[in-house]
Amino acid sequence: MSLDEKQIIETAEKIKNGIVPKEALKELLGGERLDNIFDSKTQQAIFDNIINNGKLHNMTPNGNGLGILDGLLNNQVSSNLSDFYMIKPDYILQLPLEQQRNMANSISGGRIDLSLALQNLWSKGIRTEACTTKSSDNIPMLQLNIKESEIEKQDIVQQLYEQSDINGNAFYDYQTKDFHINLSGNNLYEYLQDGNIPTSQNEKANIFEDSIKESLRFAEEMYTYYSQNGMDTTELRRKILLERKSLQEIGNRIEANKERGQMIGQELYNNTFQNKTTQANLPARQNRFSKFFSQIRARFSRQSRYNTQRDDTLTDNLQQNENRKRQKHMKQKEKKFWKLEPDEKARIQKETAQIAQKHREQEEQQKQIPLQQEEYQNGQNIAQPVQQQIPPRQPTIDMGGMEL
Repeated sequence: MSLDEKQIIETAEKIKNGIVPKEALKELLGGERLDNIFDSKTQQAIFDNIINNGKLHNMTPNGNGLGILDGLLNNQVSSNLSDFYMIKPDYILQLPLEQQRNMANSISGGRIDLSLALQNLWSKGIRTEACTTKSSDNIPMLQLNIKESEIEKQDIVQQLYEQSDINGNAFYDYQTKDFHINLSGNNLYEYLQDGNIPTSQNEKANIFEDSIKESLRFAEEMYTYYSQNGMDTTELRRKILLERKSLQEIGNRIEANKERGQMIGQELYNNTFQNKTTQANLPARQNRFSKFFSQIRARFSRQSRYNTQRDDTLTDNLQQNENRKRQKHMKQKEKKFWKLEPDEKARIQKETAQIAQKHREQEEQQKQIPLQQEEYQNGQNIAQPVQQQIPPRQPTIDMGGMEL
């Protein structure tokens, strides 16, 4: 595709005079292909600059800059873009490696460390949205974009964030499910030059989990405010539900990574520190004490074998005695009544007779209880007549030692 600069300038002049609408300029600048390179706000800035200033960008040093746009529309990078508009990250990722290299060199403004850092991030599929190019007055900074589903890329950024001299924050967009991460630090670009981020011992909080927590906290505060003032909370409820779900998912993944890290650490410890000394890897060189120590080891070895054999014999004897006692006890338990001794039979018969006697006595006592209750109910009515019928006692007459 090739841009018609003359027609673009003429159309811009007509738009400025109100003859044709602004949308006519977009068709001349690439149409829908322009959407793949710039977002809508950037496109509006481009249109305004061409209409009002006759060039693509205010910072374009020479010409109108339409040649830069013509190259981008054809996936070609040949100009300095360090002061150019922000280009969509997905457009950069779809460029061939050679053009990505040209893009990195163009954006970096001559900084080799930044160029290498950008190329390594793009090779891993990590989107970059902004960066600092001037080392004299700016601390190295990168703005990244990672989707919620891109777990491996999140791990890479988290590892970079955990470096002790790296600062960062993140913003979570629940609608697009994107994380926008800002990282800064004097050694930021150096960590990314070779693509191998060093392992850090600093355990910082997960920057992605914190961004969801912060977004959820703000949404809950807004929901409370909306509810108290009678405002519509439909969208806020949807936002809160989605963010709670995302927070739970990322929390489960972090816990799983911790458990996996502990298992790997334990495996490395076992492989590294377990005692693997064997007869094969002992030193072959002998000194003057080797024979003496060999004799001592042999002596203790013979003594150990003797003690082991003696202990085994003693254990067998004890086991046999225990088995005999158990068998004798089981035989005594299995005796039948007709095989008991005479003394045992007499004892059993005596105990049986005593139990029967006690049973009969209890039955006699139970029979006497109703009679006693009947006498108690009659009371004095029965006792008084009996006393009146008793005849008076006769006086005693001395009959020579006999009593009538």
